[in-house]
Amino acid sequence: MKFDDSIIEVNEDGLFVPRPYQEDALTSIEGFYNQGANRQLVFFATGLGKSSGVMMHLPMRFPHHVLDHGMIFLAHRRKILMQAYNDFKDAYPNLWVGLEMGEREATGMEDVIFASVESLGREYQMRITKYKDRKFGVVVADEGHHVKPEGTWDRVLNFFGVGSDEDRHYNIDVQGSQVKPLSVFLTATPTRNDDHTLAPFLDAVAAEMSITDGIEGGWLTDIKAHRAHDLGNVMESDDDQATIDFLVQTYRKYLQGERTLIFAGSVDESERLAANLREHDLANAAHVDAETPKDERRRIYQSFEDTNGEIDALSNRLVLTEGYDNPSITAILDNAETESKPLHIQKLGRGLRPHPSANVDACDTAEERKEEIRQSPKPHLTYVATFDPTKHGLEVFADIETIPDDLEVDEDMTVEEVTDVLERFEEEAPEFDVSEYDTVKEIKVALQRANLLSQTLYNDELKAMTKLNWVLEGDTAALYLGKNPHARQERYREAPCAVEFAQTGDEEFVWRVVGGGWNGDYAVENKEYERPVRAEDLNECIRKYDKWLKKNHPGAYSWATRLSSESADENMVNYLQRKGVPVDTEELTKETARLLIDREKIKLKRDDAEFDSPTTS
Repeated sequence: MKFDDSIIEVNEDGLFVPRPYQEDALTSIEGFYNQGANRQLVFFATGLGKSSGVMMHLPMRFPHHVLDHGMIFLAHRRKILMQAYNDFKDAYPNLWVGLEMGEREATGMEDVIFASVESLGREYQMRITKYKDRKFGVVVADEGHHVKPEGTWDRVLNFFGVGSDEDRHYNIDVQGSQVKPLSVFLTATPTRNDDHTLAPFLDAVAAEMSITDGIEGGWLTDIKAHRAHDLGNVMESDDDQATIDFLVQTYRKYLQGERTLIFAGSVDESERLAANLREHDLANAAHVDAETPKDERRRIYQSFEDTNGEIDALSNRLVLTEGYDNPSITAILDNAETESKPLHIQKLGRGLRPHPSANVDACDTAEERKEEIRQSPKPHLTYVATFDPTKHGLEVFADIETIPDDLEVDEDMTVEEVTDVLERFEEEAPEFDVSEYDTVKEIKVALQRANLLSQTLYNDELKAMTKLNWVLEGDTAALYLGKNPHARQERYREAPCAVEFAQTGDEEFVWRVVGGGWNGDYAVENKEYERPVRAEDLNECIRKYDKWLKKNHPGAYSWATRLSSESADENMVNYLQRKGVPVDTEELTKETARLLIDREKIKLKRDDAEFDSPTTS
């Protein structure tokens, strides 16, 4: 870091070391300035530290500019100014720092001044005239994309000799040399929605780093964008309550439990949505707009920003698009579609900062930073839009418009988990209609039943639940127990059977033992023995039987849990080929082969049994 500590003292606790890309930006600013390009642009996506990483270090890079002539920082939002003002005072305790905003007035003689461009730029006020004899050495314009010729910003910048009117530019004396003042424009969105450009205000682009660059570098949280179903074009109707109901439903399904920032379509919609979320006990939601009293707004912000705060959802129209910094935001619900790409980027930027617990600055590589983020309470930003995010260049992680309107979703499920289940269902069970199911839980059960072969190949959920070789097929979960060569009694060794669960009603299943027996409760060979079981689903049935078998027949349980990741042997392959089961002989493991063989033997037992006259106990 290049600075002369005899000129400018720095509070080491208040000023952090620049990140690599921030250091590169500062070096680039110096280089362009030395080449005569004094008006420069730094384009950093929100969350990458434009003010904290660049502006804060300029006095150390240009100490004589600041001490001999001063530095002024211009912004148009109170929150931006106050944050920068307070951070700067802490970092440079020996510099005289002033604030020019609203009722706060600077003397005009301070080393560094933080000023509201609106306060200085009003034509009917003479507030700016106190600076008429001062030529600042460094001028910083935050959110510089607002600058346009002949506007408020331009009037202020021309006054300080760095605006679009070149006739008003001036030089300053720095160590005996006549040089131009340094002007740095900071922005997250260098483009505008009108015909104006930043070209009249710039000589060079010193540095640029987009959202994509920030994510790839591990400095920003990844985005998983989703498009919410509009329920039969509700969003295009005039039914305001239907829109509110849709947004409430979307929040309930996909965002409950997240710290969610909401962009509503209007101020009225924002206020009503927050009220409805509270009424349905979905969130302690609050609303802010331009008319919210300052003290109340400050209280709401503080509660929402605190990870342990009471407010977990904050709704607004568009008042929180710039200058609002809250790393604890984990989700955004967006019903404020705009044609403005810069505005859309600004909205996204509110949620891109990593969770406070993710210490990315302690990591050396991009992959280490990404892993730090993935392990945090905010592994990604969940962005749910009621419009097509691809219009703004966002790749849609999952289109959730196919989710049934009345589908019940587990409260602890994320939108990614819900959509993953539905996508798997569509791919693996195309013969079934997802609308026939009322809950995600039912869909997950149906998925397990859908296809045996796929179950044996990816069977993570099943393996996490049981150590036995259960086979899921149709409406049943079945286990082939086979022969137990270690059994002491001949009948257990020579009488293989199959245990099968089948659903007979709502939370009512039957436990069937086919073609042999274990435990003394066994069927006569080639007959069926059955027992009613109360359970919510097949998973619970499996768990109950596993527990029963392990407790009552530990030897049988141990034999039934035999598993292997070794390659299937020749006998297994030959058996399956004889049965017409398609297998990849090179990839087939003993475990998968065992499951496929069990399926065939379960079929044999079921076909041989006299199901029309079961024995019931």
